[in-house]
Amino acid sequence: MKRMVLILMAVLVALAVGAALAEEPAGAVAEEYAEVPAEPVDVLAEVPAIGPAEEPANSSVAESANSAAEEPAAEVISGDAACPHLHTKTVNYFDAPDYRPMDDEVHLVVGSAMVEVSCLDCGAILSVSSETNVEEVNPHLFRNGYCVFCGREAAVAPQPEPAAPVDEPAPAPREMEVYLSSGENPNHFFASFTDQDLKSAGDMLVLRPEGMDAALAMQTERLREEMERSGGALEAIVSKPGERDISTTLRLYDASGMEFTPAGVGISLRIYTENRPAPLTVSFTNSSGATSTEEARWADGGYWVVTWLGDGLYQYQ
Repeated sequence: MKRMVLILMAVLVALAVGAALAEEPAGAVAEEYAEVPAEPVDVLAEVPAIGPAEEPANSSVAESANSAAEEPAAEVISGDAACPHLHTKTVNYFDAPDYRPMDDEVHLVVGSAMVEVSCLDCGAILSVSSETNVEEVNPHLFRNGYCVFCGREAAVAPQPEPAAPVDEPAPAPREMEVYLSSGENPNHFFASFTDQDLKSAGDMLVLRPEGMDAALAMQTERLREEMERSGGALEAIVSKPGERDISTTLRLYDASGMEFTPAGVGISLRIYTENRPAPLTVSFTNSSGATSTEEARWADGGYWVVTWLGDGLYQYQ
């Protein structure tokens, strides 16, 4: 638009000059202009161009840009430049990698990553590069039985087999050994026990007359059961008719004083010997004269054991 206005002004000036020439005599005009040589006027040359002005090329900037494009990217260096960087570590910063399970412990990470190498001694970042197909092996991270990255199911650890139950030996019975003293007859012994006496005796009450190598052993629990039914007491009479003989009599009394013979369950006869002769046979004769023979059993306590068969005479040889 500016250029058109300038052109229009130039045309108007030309028309004005032409009109003035037309009013003067042709000869005078010719003489006046004959003295001034005509110079061509380029009207358009004086009109500035429309649009952004063109700037001359900056050769130094262009050369700098070209040289920068040709040089490789410089290493990223920070920290102590004098450090020889003998110990380094590499860290991979993955961008949406692929996780591939390998075994029950680890998985493989594969993908594009920014790889950063740094010095462990001075902390300098030695290089940072963008690489593809970077691989890294990492351990699983399990949540609710599955790895949150690769989906690997956690292996079920084998459960140890339960230990076989150990049969513990039964505790040894608590015994109370009572030594019986004789009266006028050195081979005759008598003892009486209440329910409270038996309760304090432990698991086993052992009646051993002085000077005898035999004794009566009674399970107190059994006797107390029978005494609770009777509400009375226990009496024991032990005598020694001969060197290897023992005579026993046991009586239970109820609350009214009536006596009865205990059932004999849990009652035994013990025969003590310095050595362990084999075998030891014990013969039993009851009050009616009937006899029976039983082979004694050896106990770890250092004595022989036979079952108490009731009141009567026991002979061992």
